[in-house]
This record gives sequence, structure tokens and C-alpha cells, in this order.
Amino acid sequence: MQINLTGIKGVTKKKNGTYLITIYCGYDFEDKQIKRTKIFKPDKNLTPTQNKKALLKAKVDFEEEVKQGQTLKGDIRFAKFADKWWKDYAEKRLADRTQMFYKSALGRIKKEIGHIRLDRLLPTHLNAFYDKLSQEGSNKKTGGALAPKTIREIHNIISCILNTAIKWQVIKENVADRADPPKSKRKDIQYLDDVGARQVIELLQNEEIKYKTAITLLIYSGFRRGELLGLKWCDVDFENGTISIRQTIQYTPEKGIFEKEPKTNTSARTIGLPHGAFILLKELKKHQLEERLKLADLWEDNDYLFTQWNGKAMHPDTLSSFFRKFVKRNNLKKGLHIHSLRHTNATLLIANNINPTTVSQMLGHAQTGTTMSIYAHPIQSMQARAVEVLGDILNPTAMAN
Repeated sequence: MQINLTGIKGVTKKKNGTYLITIYCGYDFEDKQIKRTKIFKPDKNLTPTQNKKALLKAKVDFEEEVKQGQTLKGDIRFAKFADKWWKDYAEKRLADRTQMFYKSALGRIKKEIGHIRLDRLLPTHLNAFYDKLSQEGSNKKTGGALAPKTIREIHNIISCILNTAIKWQVIKENVADRADPPKSKRKDIQYLDDVGARQVIELLQNEEIKYKTAITLLIYSGFRRGELLGLKWCDVDFENGTISIRQTIQYTPEKGIFEKEPKTNTSARTIGLPHGAFILLKELKKHQLEERLKLADLWEDNDYLFTQWNGKAMHPDTLSSFFRKFVKRNNLKKGLHIHSLRHTNATLLIANNINPTTVSQMLGHAQTGTTMSIYAHPIQSMQARAVEVLGDILNPTAMAN
């Protein structure tokens, strides 16, 4: 059977009598031209003219499939695609501290599954990887197994990479959706009750002014550590008793200490604080001015409230280290850390019947649901108390009296 191929561009006849349809569609990660191919086999029951029409239709349909991304090229190795994903996606979108964890995790991921083609990656590959991470010795710091939470975070990175591959029309499905990473239980948050919070504030009276002010402000405000350290004197409104979050301080080994925008749009906020907080701030400002005068030209005027000896922004770990030693020195509740003060602020407000929506806004959460999830226990306690109050109000004996 002969078919006249004159005028059919992109079609070549093969020795076995079939025809190779070739469509070119851009360039790959190495700037090589990408081509998609499809075999057309003539039908012996059709005439040459009918077969030519069928071939033309097959070519048009195939071009449309390629255009719609229905024919995919997933033979790229996972490691190679992950590098492309990092350069074109993650590095441009992820926060600096998030990048630190991702870089470390990607090293593990590529070592284990980097050699596998994207289109041949299976849930079983991922499950075997997660099982390996659950074994003793996988945690380089402790020598034990990685925590389920960490393994799930690694799983989320893999899933994100595969979702991007789908978006870029490299593969059709995300096999991570069918994998089984270990379930991680949310740890109970550590916080202080009202008695514990007052005790901390009292114990701080004997500490250096910048630490005394910093820790007290964290209890009063619920600020994140980076938000507190990013505060500048221009953010403090002594007249109206408010403080505004406009920037934060972060640290990474690559960049050192640096200033960046708040975590989310809702993180940029202005809140009011008790009068006692501003008394402390005035004391801190006076002390800082005295230090500036002593150092003269050695002082770098960056307007930060909490600084190193020369006016530069304080390293975030410096404040955490102080609080850790402070807790140990004063035999305070075990498990307390610097972020516990943010939890303390929120639970005290919730326990005293402040609406969770208001608490969410003060904390700078993007969603009230985040607040409800993190502080479920104190909210449940408050609800239990509400039930008791309602019972007392509607008690027939009480109504009779």
C-alpha cells in the first residue's frame, strides 16, 4: 500500500511501512529542542486516499495533544529537575530561613531518589525513603531517627517539586499523594499561666535592661522573636501607646543578620500595649542614648531598640540563649523557650475571654483558624467554663431565687 506524503510536513515513512509523526515544541532544561513523536500505521482495509486523510487527521490531533500538554516528557531524572525547580522556583519564592532547611533536605532527597526518572517514580520509592529516615542513625545531630514531623516536611518538599513538574507539564500526576509519610502529632504548646508570667516579670527586674525589656515586651505583645528584634524607635508611639511591626530581623549563615519584610501581610500590624511596657521602653531608650554617647563614632545608628554593643541589630540567637539560661538559672518550668512567651500572651488573652478573632489579629495570624488550631486547648477550657456559667444562669434553683 502506497500513500503519497507530498506536502505533509513532519511525517517520515519507516521501513516497516508505518509513518513517524514528529512535532517540535520548544527547548528542554539543556536548551535542546524538544520533539514529540507518534507512530501512524495505515489501515489495510482503507484506500490510499482514505489512509492519507487519516494520516493528516492523526498529525493534526497529535499537534493539538502536544499543544494542550497531553503528551509529556518525564524522562528527566528527579535530581536534575529538582535543581531546575530550585533555581527557577524555590530560590525566588522561599524565605531565607526556609531555604536553609530545603537545601539540607534536598541533599538527602537527591541522594536517595535523584537517579529515578520522574515518570518512573513510584509511591513505593518514597515509602522506602521515609522508612529509611525513620531508622536509627538518620538524624546526624542526635544519632537517632528523624522525627515524624521532619520526615513529613521532607515529604512536602518532594510533593511540591512534583506539583511543579505537573504545572510545567512534565508529568501527569503527583505520586507523593499516594505515598505514606509517618503521621506527626502536634506537640502541646509550652506557655505560662498568669502566676508564671508575673513570676518571670518579677525575676527580670535584676537583669540587664535590654533583656528585661525584650522579654517583658514578648509577654505583653505576643510578637515573634524576629518582629521584636526588628523594632525601631520610629515604630514606637509613646503618645498613643502603640507599637507597629514594619520589619523583622532574621539570620542565615549565608547572609548573616539581615532585615526583611514581615512574614505575611497581616503580620504588619499596630497594637496597643499596657502603660508598664512604655515605662520600660523609656528606660531602655535612656540607657541606649548613654551607650551611644560613650561609643561616639563607633556606634552605628540603625534606630533599633535591641542592639549589639555597637548599635547593630541583635542576633536572634542571642535573645534565645539569654532566655534559655534565664529559665535554667531560675528553675522555671521545663520546656520553656523564647516562642513560649508568644503562646503565653495568646493563652492569657483567650483565658480571659478575649475573642479569638481579636487575638488572631494581635498575633498577626493570616487566618483566625490558625489561632484556633494552635490554641485549641485553652479555647476548649474557656468553652468548658462557659458551659458552667450557662448552667448556673439557667439553673431552676437560681432562677427561683
